[in-house]
Amino acid sequence: MNRILKTGFFLCISYLMITYCSAKEATDEIEDKQKSVVSFPFSPIVENSTDIPSLRAYFTEDCLKYAEEIDEGLKTFSGKAGTLVPTGSLAIPLLWYTSQHLTGSELITGGIGAWLLADLESGLIHWGLDNIDGHNKNWPIYVRMMAQEFQWHHDFPYESAKLSYWECARHGRAVAVPLLISGALMSYCGSDYGSFIFTVAGVMGSQVPFIHHRLTHGAYDNNLIVKTLRKLRIIDTRASHNLHHSHPTRSIHYCLFNGHTNFIVDPLTQFIGSTFRFFRNWCGKKPRKTEEQN
Repeated sequence: MNRILKTGFFLCISYLMITYCSAKEATDEIEDKQKSVVSFPFSPIVENSTDIPSLRAYFTEDCLKYAEEIDEGLKTFSGKAGTLVPTGSLAIPLLWYTSQHLTGSELITGGIGAWLLADLESGLIHWGLDNIDGHNKNWPIYVRMMAQEFQWHHDFPYESAKLSYWECARHGRAVAVPLLISGALMSYCGSDYGSFIFTVAGVMGSQVPFIHHRLTHGAYDNNLIVKTLRKLRIIDTRASHNLHHSHPTRSIHYCLFNGHTNFIVDPLTQFIGSTFRFFRNWCGKKPRKTEEQN
């Protein structure tokens, strides 16, 4: 299992290097054009914050109550600890155990693989939240709350830069927990390399909402560390993420961490969406929102 995972990630990394080099010139051109851009073309910054509808106004009543309970909890030490401790309590033992059985080269390649895996999962979750009907009560309330917040964010992207770290961190569990559970299962099955990759990806994934909500929408633009990470494409750039917001259907560039796996997520989500629409039309089923409006 370890040998298969190593070979797969080596091939993936090689392919990404080729695609990155071929796309670098186009990416640089986009970023140069947008250096002087103050805001997204479809949603200008409103200097008077009272002119922008509150995030709370976009929530349904039950999601609003749930969100307020979470936000109140985050004002206390125990609430903040409850956001980080579940992730850390699972990640730290896994990392300590698996790292003892890996060589230096395996740790390096595993870290790169985790960096890409966190980006891949962030894109799939982003696609799901963009397309979920946040008013459909068949979904769990936590999922509906996140979907409503994501869809509000599309209308007023720059408001996301005003969210606190803790408001962003409460969503990090959505990315981190599935990866950490996968890492624990791989460790149980004897794959230390795979467990290391998924665990590190879970830790990285827990910071995806902060990078997406704040850094790609204007927060810390003048920070030297943030500038360096963007220049090296370790985290996603504002110009790259703007491609998602400026697209007519917002159906591209879903990945939120570094954007390097968009070439996988974009065609995959388009295929899934096309397949769903085909069977929906074949069965004569209308979208739930249309049914409710009618």
